[in-house]
Amino acid sequence: MINADYIINSKDLTYEPYHQARGEGFSGQLYLATDINNTENKYIIKSAQAHVAACEFMFYVLASKLELHVARVRLVVPAKPHEFEYPACAVDFIPNSKKLSYDEYSKIEECEILSDLSFILGDRDNLDFLRDESGAVYKIDHADCFGIEGTAETWLNPNKKTHEHMFYQMSKPKPCIGHYVKKEILRNMLDKIAKLSITEFENELVVINNICGVLFETHFRYYINELIEQSRK
Repeated sequence: MINADYIINSKDLTYEPYHQARGEGFSGQLYLATDINNTENKYIIKSAQAHVAACEFMFYVLASKLELHVARVRLVVPAKPHEFEYPACAVDFIPNSKKLSYDEYSKIEECEILSDLSFILGDRDNLDFLRDESGAVYKIDHADCFGIEGTAETWLNPNKKTHEHMFYQMSKPKPCIGHYVKKEILRNMLDKIAKLSITEFENELVVINNICGVLFETHFRYYINELIEQSRK
């Protein structure tokens, strides 16, 4: 059974194009969705690439278990077949928020921790942090974590073989704590990861399986377990 806390139904949403001030970026065309039952609730919908929704969702799940601040992410249940080209996610829209510059977020301890977590999970893209009207800071955009960009395209379209999928079969990507283990600022986060168990992700993995497919579930089960094992060494 899918956990209702992790999904949102597209039948309850209306859509309009959403254009970021920084441009469309690698996530492709975005949409601003409004909840028809409560128009104050708005979401950024990402569905233009095969890997994005799953990676956004699983980073949110992991960060939440580590008590780190990221914008909430849910997976979207389509109201009709082929409503989206790929699995879609809904990221909580933070109104009147300000994008922080590197000079701003690099001075914030939790931003450094979230940045390092992203790098441990394989992200090599620009990092984005927002400050809301109350002053709270959130990380957004985690799509390049977990090492399945390109590979996920073949998982969803088996007849479309990608180079990334070929390399994935030869050598699965894995998180790399490496030298980050020496950073004192990460000690608490790594201790929390070490105390986790893959069984604590069962509900989320069921959601991934139902919305994205079993190959996604298998990957995240392996990847997060590897992260936990590395944290225990």
